[in-house]
Amino acid sequence: MDISMKREDYKKFMKYSKEELPEGFDVINYRNDESYWDIMSRVVNLKGICIKHEHLEQNANCPFSVGVDIFPLDYAPDSMFFRKIHMFYCFCIRKMLWSPVGMIVEDVLIKKLVYISKNTIYKHYYKYIENQKESKTVRINLFPTKKPYGFPIFYFTELKEFEFEGNVFWGSKYYDEYLRIKYGDYMKMPPKEAQKIHPISEIRF
Repeated sequence: MDISMKREDYKKFMKYSKEELPEGFDVINYRNDESYWDIMSRVVNLKGICIKHEHLEQNANCPFSVGVDIFPLDYAPDSMFFRKIHMFYCFCIRKMLWSPVGMIVEDVLIKKLVYISKNTIYKHYYKYIENQKESKTVRINLFPTKKPYGFPIFYFTELKEFEFEGNVFWGSKYYDEYLRIKYGDYMKMPPKEAQKIHPISEIRF
């Protein structure tokens, strides 16, 4: 499960999560874990650990097997022209954050040589998003987003209740529109060669 929330709510979550989470759970992100480099924060169960190379490579060096990713939603330009520029900037930042892994797994020499420290990248990135003007469009900046490269903000502010396995959760009224932009015909299974899975690990508590 992934959760996305507006930047101001994300900041509140980061502020109070440490004291509110039950024992055995924690929040990790690039600020409190030197080895972790991804943009989102992750609520993790501290008992489930996997240090297999494939797991660490696909999970931004996070060794915890059980967790929920928390994505901040940031403003994006309403103008399609400037949104494309914004998208390209985010693409470049994302690729630079990948560089510590790219130094090991990439075959192209130039990609191996492009390395910038994550603290330098994040310092530049956060200065950029703090200067973004409030708009009617939001996106998860450092996560691939298909055309139209963002979503109307009301997709995330106009909510309704959904029942799932006997529990009630809040979700977007516009879940169908969101999923169709994100995945196309999300009710149809993709061909087998296009299906992606996470590596499976045995977890013992």
